[in-house]
Amino acid sequence: TYINGSSQPGTVCGTASMQPQIIIKGYSRLDFGATSDNSAIRGVAFPNSMVVGHNSVYLSSDNFTLTCSFFGTSDGATSGDRGNFRILDGAHNVSIGTTDEADRNIFIGANRVALESAADSSGVIQNNYFGTNPAGTEIAGSYPSYIALGGSWDITANIFAYNPNFTDSTSSINIYNYGNGSSGKITKNYVGTDKTRTKDFGSGADYAY
Repeated sequence: TYINGSSQPGTVCGTASMQPQIIIKGYSRLDFGATSDNSAIRGVAFPNSMVVGHNSVYLSSDNFTLTCSFFGTSDGATSGDRGNFRILDGAHNVSIGTTDEADRNIFIGANRVALESAADSSGVIQNNYFGTNPAGTEIAGSYPSYIALGGSWDITANIFAYNPNFTDSTSSINIYNYGNGSSGKITKNYVGTDKTRTKDFGSGADYAY
């Protein structure tokens, strides 16, 4: 399954003014089951989700790619009530973003974990912006944007600007041990600052393991 919102006229990816035109919200949720391997979402906004669990996307299949999409926002600046991505057991070789920064996803205003995964999952999270505008230069949204991961994940070259609800359990990057053990690499991320590394967004952004 390939949901390609970037083919919609007016959709912009990979710039300071990136803007999806396909918006999924309310009681809608996308479920990618175990038989939906090799699926992808590109250029879609999920500003909020009112379904049970408050997850906009559920994933339990392999070889999935997410690019140029918004979670917790529809415009990259203001935050919705909810909107997040949940990776379930059995999902492997998942790519959230790519090696190209132009494919970045924006996660703001999730009002809970923006991106979470279960113990039996694996993949790469790279070149995404958490808690910033699409340019990666200013804090965006009014709720925390952080990730909580089980499984084996490589987390590289992301921006984690700020988490106003900082506690030991809501740090910007949480690596959890769900019993099966969690592993992976965390490299070259910007935490508590912007893309230029010149701004100090204050306390409330860190790693927790």
